Amino acid sequence: MGGHSSCMRSSRPPAAADTCKPSPVTLQVYDVGTRDKTHTLNQFLGKFGTGVFHCGVEVYGREWSFQMTKGGTGIFNCQPMACESHTFRESVPMGSTKLTDAEVFRLVEHMRKDWSGKSYDILERNCCHACQELCTRLGVGSIPWRVMNLAGAGATVRSVVSAMHPMSAMHLCSGPTKVTGSQAAAGAAALEASKSAVRARNWRTEQATGSQAAAGPAALEEAKSKVRSRNWRTGQAKPRPISDEPHVSREWMRVVRTSPMTDSLGQRPRPD
Repeated sequence: MGGHSSCMRSSRPPAAADTCKPSPVTLQVYDVGTRDKTHTLNQFLGKFGTGVFHCGVEVYGREWSFQMTKGGTGIFNCQPMACESHTFRESVPMGSTKLTDAEVFRLVEHMRKDWSGKSYDILERNCCHACQELCTRLGVGSIPWRVMNLAGAGATVRSVVSAMHPMSAMHLCSGPTKVTGSQAAAGAAALEASKSAVRARNWRTEQATGSQAAAGPAALEEAKSKVRSRNWRTGQAKPRPISDEPHVSREWMRVVRTSPMTDSLGQRPRPD
């Protein structure tokens, strides 16, 4: 994610004598800039698996990366772990490439044409993206996601802001950016659609609130009527008849007295 650098932007081609022996590829990771504040910030962000990093790919004794320039290519190289514009942090082994030194040099020369310094974007086309492409072409796979995910999150935020407020996105993160007429029209249309959705939601809320307010007194009166009806039924209910004997109803006493197992007084006959 680093910007300008004082490292070299060109290199002499390697000697013709190449071997087919695989060469190690290493991702050199830096804290952006040379201030301690960035290192402290990355120490904190590291707990969440992210950070603000510059990186370069070391292969055959040279470290390749990408930076912003006013003209020409943004691809440059420097001594491994020695980029002067940033603070070295760690080395990440990426495996080995089967390409020879000369083949790697030709690959980088091809990338120089596609990665101009003016195309640099701190969120969507920075040094991490260039290293990602170089590592993929070297056959060692993708760089660690934690090196790139903060820029990816920022790019997503900028896309949303650009869709809703195209003019405010012109200077977001990456400095002045030209906005075409079609992009501005699309952004204005998205903003108007968002406003329409908000107005519709507010209208529905007002309608629902009015309905609730109208139904409120009627619902309260219905609830009071139910309470009055229940109280009236409770007052009209007659108590159950209770016999002289405690906790024994007259119906139960009648059943007991007429039972063949008892005498006329309701007592069980004693055996002789």
